[in-house]
Amino acid sequence: MRILAVDDEQIFCDLLKTRLKQLGHTQVKTVLSGPEALKIAAAEGNAVECFIVDIQMKPMDGIELVRHLRAIPHHQATPIIMLSALTDKSSIDSAFISGANDYITKPLDMVELKIRLEMARKILDERAHAQLMHEHLLKQEAILYPSADFDGEILLDEVDGAVSMLSMENFLLKQGSIRLRQSSAIGFHMVGAETYFEMLEPTYYATLIGDIAQAVSQSLSAFPHMLVCPGSGDIVALLIDESNVDLQSIRSNLEHQLETLRPRFTAVDMTLPEISIGEPVRTGLFGKNGPTTLVSRARRAGQAASRAGNNISFRAVA
Repeated sequence: MRILAVDDEQIFCDLLKTRLKQLGHTQVKTVLSGPEALKIAAAEGNAVECFIVDIQMKPMDGIELVRHLRAIPHHQATPIIMLSALTDKSSIDSAFISGANDYITKPLDMVELKIRLEMARKILDERAHAQLMHEHLLKQEAILYPSADFDGEILLDEVDGAVSMLSMENFLLKQGSIRLRQSSAIGFHMVGAETYFEMLEPTYYATLIGDIAQAVSQSLSAFPHMLVCPGSGDIVALLIDESNVDLQSIRSNLEHQLETLRPRFTAVDMTLPEISIGEPVRTGLFGKNGPTTLVSRARRAGQAASRAGNNISFRAVA
């Protein structure tokens, strides 16, 4: 795996390179600043497969660097592991929200470093598989593959706050139960999603989900949040450090955001999908509802709201 490590301390760069070599990673390049990293990352034909980025750097800190990396089209999905001596949870939250996939603290622990690099490799493998599927679908009629992606995750690379399911689960596992008790997950469900999937070519269906997810993200702009789309027309938002949320306010915000999509649907004589919003869910201090069940529980709540008719509904004007 070709790795680019970014840290403003040369001694640490040398140490990291040695540790990576001990783990069998010989294709490692190190730089001392964010601008240097961006110059390498932006190059055409860039072959970086994983970034390791220190949070505390000058003049550009690691969180700002991650935002710039995610703005580069060919690095929207490249694994990014953050390095930090910080115990400040807000810095880690900001790193994940900006697009990081994982983090490890200094001083380096070899076992932990190995686990994080294996996670990065898994992300690479999953992205490569998704890209192959995407390219294949572009060459085929959607009717030949009626269920190719409906139940599977849709990667929302261009949606604000969006992360992969793997990154979301990794983030949840790294938070303590007490802290997660202070956060909420909300499930959103697109009513009749399967009908839209059967009606549209898969890439257009994914674009539709992306538009809805962007509207959801914008309706939650007042909160630090992450989004995932695990499939079947579901979108789940994790509101970080927000346990008491005004669901009616979120509903009103989402109605406004969805309204902006009306012209696009009117132009093709389609009905803007109805969106249901589930009751917020949290982890419990006791019982079987651990951190990684948040997404599935939020999905069920969103689907239950759909069955109960608790939907935001619009009719496109022909």
